[in-house]
Amino acid sequence: MNDEKEMSIVNIMNQIMHMEMNCASQSLKQYELKPWQAAIFFSLHQNSGMSQRELAKKMKLTPPTITSGIKKMEKQGLIERRPDEQDQRIMRLYLTEKAENCLEQVWGVINKMEEMLVSGFSIEEKILLRRFLLQMLDNLKQHTERTTDQKNN
Repeated sequence: MNDEKEMSIVNIMNQIMHMEMNCASQSLKQYELKPWQAAIFFSLHQNSGMSQRELAKKMKLTPPTITSGIKKMEKQGLIERRPDEQDQRIMRLYLTEKAENCLEQVWGVINKMEEMLVSGFSIEEKILLRRFLLQMLDNLKQHTERTTDQKNN
């Protein structure tokens, strides 16, 4: 299966993700962010004040998995924790002014990555690719839900 025309879709996607993560890591290095930390960054920008548990659920990760990223970003001065006004046991996560100031540059890195990935595609091909990828994502979500339901029954 060395011929690229013979590679399975899963194998191709695996290679794309691996190479994309390496490129993203290099591009985000200047902001001292890893790609998964950039995802935290954007999630908090869109939904400021989430708890760690809410953020983990949104990102489909366990709270312990996300803890190290949050701690590192907190040490970097990008995230701050504040107690919830109704329940002091819950800590809410917010981007700092420092994070907000570099948000545009980080978005620029992500946009350049996307432009590079779809270079040479027509507008129609980009639309089709997006539709196919969203369908694949939906297929995986449905499969995961069915599998989870079967385990719980």
